[in-house]
Amino acid sequence: MISSVIQKLILLAVPFAYIIISLYTNGVVGLQASYAQSTVQRPHGLIFSGDELAIGVEVEAETGLLSESETDERILASSSILGFYNESSGRLANWMANVPDNISLVTMNIPGTHDSATWNYTEETQESLTTITGQLPPAIAFQCQNRSLFQMLGDGIRFFDFRVGFLPGSEQLGFFHAKALLSYQATLPDVLLGFYRWLDDHPTETVLISIKVDNATFADPSSDQQPSSPKLQGIIQELVTGPLGSRYWLQKNGTLGSLGEARGKLIFVQRIEWDSPLLGIALPPSQFHDNDPEFSLVYNERTGGTAYIEDFYNIIPKPSSFTSKVDQKLKAILCNLKNAAGPDHADQLYISFASGGALKNNPPITPQMLAVGKNGIAGVNTNLAKYINLHQGERFGVILLDWYESDPDLVESIIQRSY
Repeated sequence: MISSVIQKLILLAVPFAYIIISLYTNGVVGLQASYAQSTVQRPHGLIFSGDELAIGVEVEAETGLLSESETDERILASSSILGFYNESSGRLANWMANVPDNISLVTMNIPGTHDSATWNYTEETQESLTTITGQLPPAIAFQCQNRSLFQMLGDGIRFFDFRVGFLPGSEQLGFFHAKALLSYQATLPDVLLGFYRWLDDHPTETVLISIKVDNATFADPSSDQQPSSPKLQGIIQELVTGPLGSRYWLQKNGTLGSLGEARGKLIFVQRIEWDSPLLGIALPPSQFHDNDPEFSLVYNERTGGTAYIEDFYNIIPKPSSFTSKVDQKLKAILCNLKNAAGPDHADQLYISFASGGALKNNPPITPQMLAVGKNGIAGVNTNLAKYINLHQGERFGVILLDWYESDPDLVESIIQRSY
C-alpha cells in the first residue's frame, strides 16, 4: 500500500522535472536531470554503448552516451506512461521463450492492448491538463487500460497501440487519445528507452508497436486531423532506423518473419501516411477502414502480404441496450477469429480489436463498461475468454484488448496456443 502511494506521488511530481543539456569537455553529450525522485525501480542492466546516438536529445554532436543513471532518469521522466520497471517481471514476462525460433509471427496468437498509453488518464490527470486541452468529455471516455506499460509487458502483452502527436510548444512526440493529452512530460523516445531496457532483460521476447497520429492540436505546424507530416516522419524514422533504433527495431519492411529473428526486437506497425520508403508493416490511414467489422489491407504488394482486420469500435446501430452492444461487438470479433482459424489465409496476418464503446448511447457505454460489463451483465472480455477456452488449439492472430486484467485468465488463454 505504501509503495503504491509513493508511486502515485512520484507520478504527480514528474511534470515538474526539468532537463539540462550540457556538453562535457571531452565532446561527449550528457543528459542531466533533476527530479523529485531520481531512481527507476528496476533490477539492473545497461542499454547503450558509448558510440550510439542518444535519440530524442537535440544536439549537434554526432555521437552520444547515456549512462545507466541517465537512462534511469529519462525512463522515470516518462513513468506517467511507462509505470515502474519493477512491475515488468510478471509471470508471463518470458512466455515467448517456449515458442520455437522457426515459428512465423503471423501464425502466433499475440495478446495486445488498444490505446495502450491511456492507463493513467484518470480524472485527476485530466484536471491537471485542462489548462492545455480545455474541457473534454469525462476521463473514463478516453481511458481504455488500467495497467501500466511495464505491467503489460510482465502480463504477457506483446502488441502495443500508441497514438502520438506533438507536445504543446514542443517538437517532441507525446501520447494522446483523440484530443486528450495523456501526459505533458512523457515523450515517445523516452518511453521507447523503457522498452529497450526491458528487451535487454528479456531477450526471448519480441514486441509489436503500432504508431498512429491522433488529434494533437498543439504543434507548429499542427498535426490536427493530419495522418502524418514530413517532420513527424523524420522523427519516427530516426527512432526506428538510426544508430540506436537499428539495434532494437527489426529492420525488415513488409514482412513479419520468424520469431527467432525477431527476439529481442521491436516491430514497427505503421499506421501513418508515409512519403518515404515504407517501414515495418504499413497499415496507413488512407487504407485503414474506419469503424469496420471486417476489411483487408495489403501491406506488401510484392508478396501479397495482407492484414485481415476487425475494428468495429463505435457501436451505434439500434437497439441501444447494453446487452445488444456487447452482442454486436462480440459478433464482429468472433467472425474475424473464426476466419483466422480457417484454412483460407493461414499465412496472413489477422488483427482483432476487442475494444470499443458507445459514448453517444443514452446512457453512454464507456470502453471499461463494454470490456468488463455492468450491473451483473458480462462484457466482451468474459465472453471472449469463454470462446477462446472452448477453441484451444486454434489460431486467432493478434487480439487487442481493453481492461484485460478484468478477466485474470484472458491473456494466458490467448497465448496457450501461440504456434
